[in-house]
Amino acid sequence: MRQRISGRRERFLALALLAHLAVACEGPSEPPAAGRNLILVSLDTLRADHLGCYGYPRPTSPELDRFAAEGTVFERASATAPWTVPSHMSMLTGLYPARHGINGWEEALPEDIETLARLLQEQGYRTAGMVNVRLLSRDRHFHRGFDSYQILSLSHQEHGARPMIDRAIEFLEQDHAAPFFLFLHIYDPHSDYNAEASHRELFERPYSGEVDGTTAQLRAFRQADPIPDWGAAEARRLVDLYDAEIHQLDAELHRFFECLRSGPFPDNTVVAVTSDHGEEFLEHGSVLHGRTLHEELLHIPLILWGAGVPHNRRVDTPASLVDLVPTLLSLAELPCPVGLDGMDLTPAWSEPDGWESDRWVFAEADKWNNQKEGNFRRSVRRGDFKLLYDHHSQTREVYRLSKDPEERQNLADKEPELTRALSQALDQFMERARVVEDTLEMSEEELERLRELGYL
Repeated sequence: MRQRISGRRERFLALALLAHLAVACEGPSEPPAAGRNLILVSLDTLRADHLGCYGYPRPTSPELDRFAAEGTVFERASATAPWTVPSHMSMLTGLYPARHGINGWEEALPEDIETLARLLQEQGYRTAGMVNVRLLSRDRHFHRGFDSYQILSLSHQEHGARPMIDRAIEFLEQDHAAPFFLFLHIYDPHSDYNAEASHRELFERPYSGEVDGTTAQLRAFRQADPIPDWGAAEARRLVDLYDAEIHQLDAELHRFFECLRSGPFPDNTVVAVTSDHGEEFLEHGSVLHGRTLHEELLHIPLILWGAGVPHNRRVDTPASLVDLVPTLLSLAELPCPVGLDGMDLTPAWSEPDGWESDRWVFAEADKWNNQKEGNFRRSVRRGDFKLLYDHHSQTREVYRLSKDPEERQNLADKEPELTRALSQALDQFMERARVVEDTLEMSEEELERLRELGYL
């Protein structure tokens, strides 16, 4: 039974945090004779709470819902950052942004940090990356450990799901003499929200205003002074357009899931489906993503499917994107390196009584909108409680998510001991942050691309 954190528990919390950060999964020293294939699918900007398998009442995701029912759903999974680059690097390294060092536009992954692809490559896996945006570039070393790394970068007005799934199916249908690892990133349902009419008509409600769901308009909203007077009608319009995007993506995923259900894949393949972050629809006064750490941006789907994964299981265990590396290595029966931030999630179903249900989960929002000072915004969650910290304003907010899922009632002043304990844990975590010296020169073309995407 969870209890409120008291002042007497502060030292315990600090020790527990240090112990957690030292945890690493262990595995056999030799790979199995016939390793399991591993597939990691990232669906960009996908909120968990807009999927049927996470309780959403609108029929946005029938294919994902069916896929989830065939596997295990983690109900409380969190992104490590509210935008694409740092969250995806966490997926591939098992480290928080403060530890892998990629939290802005200009850093490249240090050479001493291993990636999931390179770990698997060293075990004899064939490794392939297929990504849908230049942000996940070779310059930032996202390609490390991949035998092949393809970037299909469309303009932000186009949709990437169809060609990306075409490529993924072509890969699956090849002869694979060795086990493989496929990293598939699909940019939908990121803005622009311009799904085809057949999908929009399922979700659009009457609306006669100006909102069109383009990134340019949403970016202009954030930059305006004063901010436009958008309210409930505009928020509903954005939600309708976004839900249509999810439905269009979901229809494309049907082909991919059907391919996985055929042939040998169910018996020798593990699939993880997740996202890098969510999206804002005026819940806290803004749109798009990247700047805050509220649940509309951090709560993401995490679905595991395939060999060794229970069917039709739901897990309430707190999870994070940093858990993907140790969990996938565990399911492949491969060793996991020491020193990762993530945890192997398989005990959540194999040994639920001994699972650490009140673990620490962190997130970071740095260097958005050309902000050069680090440690801009941070969050830490333990059990039911979550702290938001803003470095520039020196403000702290504390929420009890079970009673206040929309994060409206700030408990920081009412619960000073709790606030102090969470702040102490966050400070200790940030003491482990690293500064990356390998920086990139951003061309004007690349900067303009970032502006188009709403990041600058």
